[in-house]
Amino acid sequence: MIRRFINRNLLDKWGWGVGIADFYTAISRFVIRPTWLRSFLHGTWLGHPLHPLLTDVPIGGLTIAIVLDLFGVYDGANWATGLGVLGLIGAAIAGFVDLDETDGKPRQYGGVHSTIMLAAILVYVVSMLVRLGVTPSRLSATRSSLPARTSAATSSSPSGTWSTGMRGGRAGRSGPRST
Repeated sequence: MIRRFINRNLLDKWGWGVGIADFYTAISRFVIRPTWLRSFLHGTWLGHPLHPLLTDVPIGGLTIAIVLDLFGVYDGANWATGLGVLGLIGAAIAGFVDLDETDGKPRQYGGVHSTIMLAAILVYVVSMLVRLGVTPSRLSATRSSLPARTSAATSSSPSGTWSTGMRGGRAGRSGPRST
């Protein structure tokens, strides 16, 4: 019932899925040129497409990361998230090769699926960066090592708020605005 609703009300109305699938296929053909590599990623050596098998890696890794986060085992959760991200990337590469072999509705659905999963990969990569300590405050510390003209234009105050260094109006002041 849910599948019928999604297919009829969403996927069948998203005609852009075929166009984006063509775009992804062109990229995968350009990047993954050797036929032996395409054959390997398609799973012909296995007798089964490789993409569905690889999807178990990110599902398992990211599920374990949630459980470990809940129990406070953050180092283990970081490793599990890293494994999940690597699994997402591997499954995506194999999925792009499989997408090249589809036509019609499966191709349209595959294009939509690929786009949604690329967004998910981006979210998990950002999550991984935050877990590793790459935050805006670290980025501002990197900015402070830039030449003086750049660091004078934007700086961070001790309270953690940003000031522009510009004059006029309220610019140049740090801290929250009062009403």
